[in-house]
Amino acid sequence: MSISRRAAIQTLAVAGATAAVPKPLLARSPKTPTPEAVSILYDSTRCVGCQECVRGCASNGGCEETATGPNPSLSPVALTVLKRKETSGGPAFVKQQCMHCVDPACVSACMLHAMQQQPDGSVTWQGDLCVGCRYCQIGCPFTLPRFEWDTPLPELKKCDLCYERRGEGELPLCVDNCRMGALAYGPREAVLEEARRRVAERPERYNPHIYGETENGGTAWVYLTKAGTEFAELGLPSLPDRSPAAYGETVHHAIYKWFLAPVALFGIFVTRVRRTYHAAHAHDHEENDGDHGGDNPGHGGGGGGGDHGHGGGDHGGGKGNGHDSAPLGGKLLTWPFMILGLLTALGMATFLYRFAVGLGPATALNDGYPKGLWLTFNVVVGTAMACGGYALAITVYLFNKGKYHPLVRSAMLVSALGYTLGGTTVLIDLGRTWHVWKLMVFPGLWNFNSVLLEVALCVILYTGVLWIEISPSIMERWEREGKDRLRRIARFVSPKLNRVMPYAIAVGLLLPTMHQSSLGSLMLLAGEKLHPLWQTPILPLLFLVSVIGMGFASTTLESLTSSWAFKRPRETPMLQSLARPAAGALLLYVVLRMIDVTARGHLGLVLAGDMYSTLFLIEMGLFVIPAVALLMEGPRASVTLLVTSGITIMVAGGLYRFSSFLIAFNPGPEWTYWPTAMEYMGSIGLVTLGIMGYVVIVKKLPILRSVPSPEAVLPPAAPEGEVPSPRPAPAPAYREAT
Repeated sequence: MSISRRAAIQTLAVAGATAAVPKPLLARSPKTPTPEAVSILYDSTRCVGCQECVRGCASNGGCEETATGPNPSLSPVALTVLKRKETSGGPAFVKQQCMHCVDPACVSACMLHAMQQQPDGSVTWQGDLCVGCRYCQIGCPFTLPRFEWDTPLPELKKCDLCYERRGEGELPLCVDNCRMGALAYGPREAVLEEARRRVAERPERYNPHIYGETENGGTAWVYLTKAGTEFAELGLPSLPDRSPAAYGETVHHAIYKWFLAPVALFGIFVTRVRRTYHAAHAHDHEENDGDHGGDNPGHGGGGGGGDHGHGGGDHGGGKGNGHDSAPLGGKLLTWPFMILGLLTALGMATFLYRFAVGLGPATALNDGYPKGLWLTFNVVVGTAMACGGYALAITVYLFNKGKYHPLVRSAMLVSALGYTLGGTTVLIDLGRTWHVWKLMVFPGLWNFNSVLLEVALCVILYTGVLWIEISPSIMERWEREGKDRLRRIARFVSPKLNRVMPYAIAVGLLLPTMHQSSLGSLMLLAGEKLHPLWQTPILPLLFLVSVIGMGFASTTLESLTSSWAFKRPRETPMLQSLARPAAGALLLYVVLRMIDVTARGHLGLVLAGDMYSTLFLIEMGLFVIPAVALLMEGPRASVTLLVTSGITIMVAGGLYRFSSFLIAFNPGPEWTYWPTAMEYMGSIGLVTLGIMGYVVIVKKLPILRSVPSPEAVLPPAAPEGEVPSPRPAPAPAYREAT
């Protein structure tokens, strides 16, 4: 069946929007307590602050005696604490521990079921499955799990409601030790009925609200406090009745159920790519046959070098002409390269320090801010900046714009390096890296409700696909300059790569569509911790649209920077023609963002005049200004405008992602975070490592287009007395598929 370009693009848009926008009609039903669910009632009006509940927990190793100090805080050695609060109704006590939510976000977050909800509703931690990603801490609306930051072999600690003890028929230790009747344990419905009875019998004594009955979908711990005292004064957050876990799972249940939508989208991509890819391939062979070695610099054939970057380098035999890719060659150990090497070494030293002493001293991360600069900059922002290959693949293979082929291979190299370094950052940032292998070896452990699982698998697979798409340049190098054995390998592998490449390209289109939108889905689990101007059901769609604009900007900056650094001709005409699609993506993002803010009734927050409204307006301005400038100039855009706009777009997209993951994320007034110098140095070291990798590869492999030699540019001299025949006009470099 023939699939038109318009149908393919419409399907991409619909699939992206559907995957990104949770719809109430598609949302899963909220979880409800099981018949075996248990609960504990904490009545603060009966609590005298004796700390016996804490001492009981300590007797079983859950706490230390220091947890009974004047202002205790939860920690890996204090899994429950009793705090004294000054409220409008006078002094009051409040007990803190894991709330054991009915619909726990920590369980939804965990990739390998390290967080497990037992049949009785209690949530336990399985250390042999935990990779230390700390996404459970992002999702917990109460910020209660505690991570051991100051050790290279950390564990995550939390109250498990004395799960094993209760299995033997005993009461939880905190309940067993309470002598004032402030704690009552039993089946959840019986506990709620007791709470309602107390409120009904003594309305003058109690605040009529029972905290935990509906908050966050309900919790195993329910609270009563005295009349005139608000629960917020006790440090308990105001939460909606629906758990944030429902939002992330809505996307997955609606889109990834049975994996039908990705498979359908992949089929459309394969159909479209095979048409455009093989049309270009056949046309290149025709040109190669006519060029006889590629002496016409105007033709785009010759060995299929850079003109088919997304795997196209496997074409032909590397005969070479003016548009062929070729290694730059030249001296490698230059002074700039050695300075980059020094910065890289300093960055690697910070990572060695992190593995020696733990994440805490190296990063200043804490339980409120479990993710910091490394992950936000190198993964969330870095992979978006490395999406030039994705943006160009959409343009070349879905829109059939073959004129951009010379840009694709270098863009793919930047993507491959960016994603590889992003994956390296994840391994450094994980607290328990030694369990990562289980993610790849035991798919039976996968939690298909986890958005993080989908992101992790897609990023791993996409990184591999990117290097497969770069591999034709290695084959070309071996065929041109390798030893006999390498030439034989290249001649054996290249035809197979040529057959596989359309499918690799289709996968390379599908995976970023999935994981870049899902990066936005990750923060849906943050719930009320993320400021309303950024917390929206269309976060995934905004991430996907903005990354396309960043991809075009990345391509522009990479091309112009490499031209300047290596003293090569600029690809200015192609970059100028990319201005309009880049501007269109930016303006689409702005329109979507404003519609969303208006529809959710948050325009007042935009004009509030606080830090968040200022940040929002700066973001929007950084998106709008380059978009308008590029649309006004269009094909006449100067190099200065292209560079300035590219940098501005990168800053805009980077700021939006920083805001969504860090700046607008607020776990509570008691938590603060500022990156350490080692975090900055580590991030710089990874960037310089990527630049070094780029320099080495373009000097050793045919990535960038070769500069035509004078002999290739000038026609051969005619014999004396003979009038040279006119040179035929060059054929078009690409034939569009029909």
